[in-house]
Amino acid sequence: MAKIKEILVYNPKTKREEWKFTERKKISVKDQNNELTQERLKEILKYIKKTGIFTWKVSRGTKKAGSEAGVLHPQGYRQIGLCGNIYTARKLAFLYVFGYLPECPVSTKNGVPDDNRFANLRLGRQNGVKKNEINTRIFKREFKV
Repeated sequence: MAKIKEILVYNPKTKREEWKFTERKKISVKDQNNELTQERLKEILKYIKKTGIFTWKVSRGTKKAGSEAGVLHPQGYRQIGLCGNIYTARKLAFLYVFGYLPECPVSTKNGVPDDNRFANLRLGRQNGVKKNEINTRIFKREFKV
């Protein structure tokens, strides 16, 4: 639904000011540019490398400036919604520091899903092999009785 706004406009033909009604369209997510860049991210969020916490720089709806951004996923990692998409805080940390979103998964070195300190993050592998898990096939072979 468009909002109607009345504004005072100068008309050069009549050399008078006239009241004019204009429509203000509400911009939907589909109308916006959905590309998230490092510059845009730094305008919206603040990331502290030592703590791994993202905070809002500006108030957005119910989210107040200075409050922690995102929500915890049931699996324990933090998700943040920006520009019509949902990102993990880990990937946003790479975008914030290096200027690109990694295509491969980002994992934590200590295995704590919500520990997004930059020193604790590492790029995962595309093939799905996880460093934090023990390869059970090798384990059984080594300790076979």
